[in-house]
Amino acid sequence: MKTYGKAGEVVTVLLLFVLLLPSTVAYLVLIADLEVPLLEYLFNDSHALGPATRPLAMAITLAAMSPFCFQDSLHALRFTSFISFSSTLLLAGAVLVRAAQCAGGWGDPPEQCGAGPGEGDSLYPESARDVLLAIPVFATAFLCHFNVLPVHNEIHDADRIRSVIHWTMGIVLALYLL
Repeated sequence: MKTYGKAGEVVTVLLLFVLLLPSTVAYLVLIADLEVPLLEYLFNDSHALGPATRPLAMAITLAAMSPFCFQDSLHALRFTSFISFSSTLLLAGAVLVRAAQCAGGWGDPPEQCGAGPGEGDSLYPESARDVLLAIPVFATAFLCHFNVLPVHNEIHDADRIRSVIHWTMGIVLALYLL
């Protein structure tokens, strides 16, 4: 920031804000899509919390996650990887249970399980709307790349991180081969 002075710092912050705001909104919408049915299930009523359920879920999530987002260094977030990994395991478990329900015929009727493989799927977009719907997926997938340099700067033990990278790539390869 010293190269361009205070004006460069302000412009950089504004550009980061413009870049990250859509992804933050997308994550909040995704989390609300996941939280609201869970809350409705826990309260055994689809209208237990009223019409404010979705905005309330988003506000609570934003308030709970904000302290993690405003840390000065990535070292302060060293224990949040456990939270992230736990949530990923929870999601994988939910997907496996749902897949077993649909494949095994227990739980919801088959018509509620969605289309089977190949039904309604398309390899290429069929309209401009399909292209526009795909853009947020690609944008979100590439938004984490700007964290690579700060992560690299905070690594103290390069040998240990190489081992972590090798294990990670091996696990991902095994998952893709399944």
